[in-house]
Amino acid sequence: MSKYMMETVRYISTQVYKKIDMAKNYEEAVRTLNTLQSNFAVLEKTRLGKDRERHKNIPETIEFCNRAGVTLNDIDQLSIIHVSGTKGKGSTCAFSESILRNHGYTTGFYSSPHLIEVRERIRINGRPLSKESFSRYFWDCYNKLIDSKLPEDEKMPSYFRFLTVMAFHVFSQEKVDVAIIEVGVGGEYDYTNVIRTPVVCGITSLGIDHVPILGDTIEKIAWQKAGIIKSGYPALTVPQPENGLDVIAERALEKSSSIKLVPHLSDYNWNGREPELGLEGDMQHWNASLAIQLSKTWLNRHHLGSDERKEFIDYSDYDAIRGADIVTADTMEITDNIYNGLKNCRWPGRNQILKHDKITYYLDGAHTDRSMSQCAKWFQLVADKEKQSLGGKVCRVLLFNLTGGRKPELFLDHLVNCDFDAAVFCPNVATLASDCAGIGSDNTWYQTNYNTSAESQEARCSKNRNAWVGLNEQKTDPGLNPILTEIKPSVSDALKWITEVSSSGDNALRSCDHIQILITGSLHLVGCSLLLIDPEMNDRIW
Repeated sequence: MSKYMMETVRYISTQVYKKIDMAKNYEEAVRTLNTLQSNFAVLEKTRLGKDRERHKNIPETIEFCNRAGVTLNDIDQLSIIHVSGTKGKGSTCAFSESILRNHGYTTGFYSSPHLIEVRERIRINGRPLSKESFSRYFWDCYNKLIDSKLPEDEKMPSYFRFLTVMAFHVFSQEKVDVAIIEVGVGGEYDYTNVIRTPVVCGITSLGIDHVPILGDTIEKIAWQKAGIIKSGYPALTVPQPENGLDVIAERALEKSSSIKLVPHLSDYNWNGREPELGLEGDMQHWNASLAIQLSKTWLNRHHLGSDERKEFIDYSDYDAIRGADIVTADTMEITDNIYNGLKNCRWPGRNQILKHDKITYYLDGAHTDRSMSQCAKWFQLVADKEKQSLGGKVCRVLLFNLTGGRKPELFLDHLVNCDFDAAVFCPNVATLASDCAGIGSDNTWYQTNYNTSAESQEARCSKNRNAWVGLNEQKTDPGLNPILTEIKPSVSDALKWITEVSSSGDNALRSCDHIQILITGSLHLVGCSLLLIDPEMNDRIW
């Protein structure tokens, strides 16, 4: 063997070893990260206590940041767009990131939850962190936190808080031009609210969600969401239900900031073109408009240092007294960079369509009343259109799960008129067997979740199914056969049941030429489904 060939073999062997070692480190990192999840018992105690310790969230997060080597000054130096809201904050962030990336800027994007792998939560230039980068940054933060623990203090940050700290570290090290940060829950006490000098803040559509933490009225929730507004830094929002806008305006005044409404997407100058959005659904029009305004504000201010970003806020152009109108931001010309950013935006698991052989999967992680209403309208529109183009016998199946204290009747009521032939209910578990649906045992650890118990998941599925049956009994002609329903222990078992029942037995799905499956009710359910349907998603360009 020649010297050249020997060197080549040695090089290839080294690279293979590095890949194996990197994969091992990544798996170890994710397994270690999963130990930071709060278990079911701890979460229940927190809910019953209505999170009385939440005022400690920010100072404790600052402490963890310092221990991990990320100072507040480091965070101040980041050029940040900070976004809160109940519905659409992830989509708004995705649009903003895509627009600014199309302008040629290096982008960082922190979001939650993830669908398949945790590395999706921290992105550089639209791509999830590579396994190697995730592993490197994870161990950097984790080891510093371990080393800085005092003998009498075993405290480590929780799962989401750790990732928040890690995201700030990643964006600082990667020297991104812009860091787009999505709030986790609420705003005022959210771990991301250690941000002191955002370039601009955005508040998406409000709705009733996370009631034990945020409150049971739009006003209470608006107060929490507007907590990200900072003195001297501009904020933007979309039209809000009930008195939400009044509360946001009052909080902006309290914080010596400005708040403006964004115009509707149709009000911009499109230069003769029709708006094209990479994300489907009517509500995306408001999310896209908010993203345009956030991006515009950032582009106008990004060159300023953290000490220069504060600007004098002129309140003479609007009155934030309850009931008064808030000024609407100016429209603008939609440039090619903005147009392409909106058009090419990708945000999996939200109004997403995947076709595999004789099955079309419609995936939407709707988990609020308003988002489920939008999901139902979107599904009926696109599924009906596909059905007309297919011909033959087309059957529809609902795959559903709803978690937390939400009432399933409120959500399922939007779906009972979507002409489903069957409905399957299962927990947010991808598979119970390592060889189901072609998924290997090496992948199942992606979806580890200690936040709930098997018993509570089973009870929730039964509650969801009973609500569905009750709604259909009220709305269905008693002379017709009842809609087929089933409870399965995992998504893999649910999908397997759908294919099996459509090829055997005497039921509405028998001998279908094509099956349309709507998967909704939980982003975690959608993520488990994508792990089975499209496991290579994160290795492709988004």
